[in-house]
Amino acid sequence: MGLVTWPMLALIGKYIKVKRAAAMGIVLAGSSLGGVIWPIAIDRLINNPNIGFPWTMRIVAFIMIPCFIFTCTVAKSPDTSTTDVESREITTEQKDKSLSHKEEALALFRKPSLQLLSLAMFITYFGMFSPFFYTTSYAVEKGFSTSLAFYTVSIVNGASFFGRILPGIIADKCGKFNCCIIATISAGIIALCWTKVTSVPGLVIWSAAYGFASGGILSLQQACAAQVATTTTLGLAIGTVSGSTALSAMANVPISGALVEKYGYLSLSIFSGTSLLLGGTLLIAARLVQNRQLRAII
Repeated sequence: MGLVTWPMLALIGKYIKVKRAAAMGIVLAGSSLGGVIWPIAIDRLINNPNIGFPWTMRIVAFIMIPCFIFTCTVAKSPDTSTTDVESREITTEQKDKSLSHKEEALALFRKPSLQLLSLAMFITYFGMFSPFFYTTSYAVEKGFSTSLAFYTVSIVNGASFFGRILPGIIADKCGKFNCCIIATISAGIIALCWTKVTSVPGLVIWSAAYGFASGGILSLQQACAAQVATTTTLGLAIGTVSGSTALSAMANVPISGALVEKYGYLSLSIFSGTSLLLGGTLLIAARLVQNRQLRAII
């Protein structure tokens, strides 16, 4: 999935430069839409005695394969490709450009803004997905109906759809880092309020609020990565930030499960909220490295 997602975002970033954050948010919003549809569809298919789990997974695959084939067919790099004859006639100047690209990549890795952004996302992802995976079980434990508990996942993803598009549109005017900081800190505060949800309206509102805030993080992190990169290193910057989140995102679910099992949902709420707030603090540092003026559009 990583081989599919991040190259496509880099491709969009190369084509669209003026309203890049909005474009990336629209692309990522597709996964939120899938997050609304797939849980409902899969639940209905699995619970159908004539279909069951094996054919449910096959149906999912039969739907995904044509989508991937279409995407890979129409995707094209904006860079002009050279012919076989041209590729054989590589001049000394082209070799120098190749070397300068390597130097540019090394310079990107040395940027404090990219280092702090990667660290911020690494810390953020330790707790960001906890509500996505454990809101349903929390609702069941609190005595809500199982159908409502199940649909909280769709509520979170439905709100995340708008959270990925609207902050991206605003970020192009107010600054990618500025908006990402607000989204991350807001998500942290909402996560800390998790265990205060004791009613059906409260659960719905909380799920929607967290989905919207976390959606802003998911879309704006790549816009921030693109901002600190050049055109030639844009894909590398997006890959670096995404790669920094891989291990912490993987550790998030088992850590969350262990916390719930031993200490309850309050500990999970504190863990999730603290990681988001710490990540937001590091994002502030990444923003100040670029410009210390508080009203600057960064």
